[in-house]
Amino acid sequence: YIIMCLFTDTGLAYFIALFQLGTHFIIDVLKGKCNVWFPLAANPANKLHWILFGFDQFLHGLVIILMAYFING
Repeated sequence: YIIMCLFTDTGLAYFIALFQLGTHFIIDVLKGKCNVWFPLAANPANKLHWILFGFDQFLHGLVIILMAYFING
């Protein structure tokens, strides 16, 4: 948040920080629920675990790209 304030106004920085916090929470909660709904996904020896992990990381990266878009858009 502090670094974002250097590049944008405070209101937008608050929005970006809350957007990051909210989406990070939702993505991680859904990943945790997938591990409960699909017990095989909790086992690192299973391919589904790594597919879910990769999708989780993809979504986190997409959020960062959207944050940059909001700041520069």
